[in-house]
Amino acid sequence: MKPTLLSGADMQHYLDEGYWSRETHARSLRSFAMRFSNTIACRDEAEGYTWAELEVVSNHIAANLIKLGLARDSRALVRMSSSCREMVLRIALKKAGIIGVFVPMQWRQKELSYVRARTDPALLITSRQGLNDEELLWMDDAFKIPRVILDPPSLDGWLGWATLTDAVPEPSVVEEISERAFAFDEVSLITASSGTSGIAKLCEWPEAAQLCIGRSIGERLGITKDDTIGIFSPMSGAAGVLVWLVSAAIPATFVFPKTYNAPALLGIIGELGITVATTVPVIMSRLAQEPLADYNLISLRALRVGTAAADMSAARKFEEGADCRVVVAAGSMECPGFAHADFDEDREIRLNGSIGLRLPGCRSRIIGDDGEELSAQTVGELIVSAPYAASGYW
Repeated sequence: MKPTLLSGADMQHYLDEGYWSRETHARSLRSFAMRFSNTIACRDEAEGYTWAELEVVSNHIAANLIKLGLARDSRALVRMSSSCREMVLRIALKKAGIIGVFVPMQWRQKELSYVRARTDPALLITSRQGLNDEELLWMDDAFKIPRVILDPPSLDGWLGWATLTDAVPEPSVVEEISERAFAFDEVSLITASSGTSGIAKLCEWPEAAQLCIGRSIGERLGITKDDTIGIFSPMSGAAGVLVWLVSAAIPATFVFPKTYNAPALLGIIGELGITVATTVPVIMSRLAQEPLADYNLISLRALRVGTAAADMSAARKFEEGADCRVVVAAGSMECPGFAHADFDEDREIRLNGSIGLRLPGCRSRIIGDDGEELSAQTVGELIVSAPYAASGYW
């Protein structure tokens, strides 16, 4: 489907200015699978995939989803913890032409009912984690659509994860992937976050906008294919998914921790040689409170902190203790990272309390109640437009 609030002229402008390209996540993965076939693409405590393996398994899942009879542009409601499986699934859905709606793990019947009503999903994929028997029974009754349970034991009428990954699809179904995969100017993702009203905020994302933000963040952090990136926050939130989108531009290695417990996160930095990590302010503050000298953090060169306002004293404390650079970003789910510090900036600039410069293509103003732009040192409403912004609400 085409973006709701972007015209053809808007999208052509982004292409002409170089903010968008016609590249897609699926095509990037295919290229990485050929050029970096044996390089590790992702790993967690249970499994890992090379770029070549990621291409194969995502093709299997995409083809098996198509075989279920799911229409192109239909939605899949997904509730799962961040892991290699989530990375595989996100790419597979894009290949199958199915819009992923990834919700936070802590959401329950109230939030899921709202998302179901707004997005009309044709597929439900969920983990058992955090759900009791009553909640599983509610899902079984409420979602009369194909359902996938990610953890054993299996449930009557539900598919297992292995059904999607292990069943070898027919060649004719695999051939459909090239026809169904999302193009650069189509909506391929709906993010779900807690809005200030208490109601779930559902934002749609064109494929090119996702690649734009991933590429821009990669540039600000100086990420290369030799980096190992720790996703130290859930990918259902902006801080996690935005840095993961770097994977469409740069074939780095992405690491998903089992827990966001501070000692565990610090431990895997040295264990897995993590060079760049992304997290949220509350987790950064917990990291800063740990005895950092007791951990092997020599590989870490950057910690990105996004979404809410970061505690600058905690940021400076972590930077000193870990001997790395803390890079602050700011934004909302509608327009993430509209301001972003640069890895190469001096500490006096990066950690002075500001939120950094705008990413390329971003336009912003501060206006008053009458809509007129305000002068410096005046409080007003911030309005932002960017080629990496969401293109509508659901």
